[in-house]
Amino acid sequence: MLLAENGPLFWGKIAPDAGVEGVVFLRNQFFPDEMTFRVVRATCARLGETEAAFLRRFGRYFVREAERLNYAALFSLIGATMREFLLNLPNFHSRIALMFPEQAPPSFTCSGLTDRSVLLRCSFCLPEAMPFLLGMLEGLADRFAVRLKIDKQPAPTEKSGFNSFLLEWENGNRE
Repeated sequence: MLLAENGPLFWGKIAPDAGVEGVVFLRNQFFPDEMTFRVVRATCARLGETEAAFLRRFGRYFVREAERLNYAALFSLIGATMREFLLNLPNFHSRIALMFPEQAPPSFTCSGLTDRSVLLRCSFCLPEAMPFLLGMLEGLADRFAVRLKIDKQPAPTEKSGFNSFLLEWENGNRE
């Protein structure tokens, strides 16, 4: 996203700010969270944007790019509607965890599924990454041409280790 929106000269300024000069970033390769958030902080400082706003934008961008870059077939297999996609999201993420064992992606569970809503529970999500997750959910809503309402639900305890979101959608062309 940084290169697409700002060009290589911008990256040339960000890399030293983030301490990642000489690091080669490849698609489908995971990097330590600490390194990722250094890049996020350096980017936000240069753009004058909050980390939350940037990560939310990046989440939306990530969904668009993932579908555009050879993952359209995979996305179609996961689900043809917002409901199907969310219902299959836990299995999809379990497969991601098997494909990339060095990475610990969040795990998801769905409950209370209706035609237009679901309670999505995310375990092992870094608090700093929540805006990215919200942006990805918004990106999925864009993909399925639905209006999405996201309501964060209170955790049963402060140390529960998960976040819950009531997702409600409507008016989709494909839903």
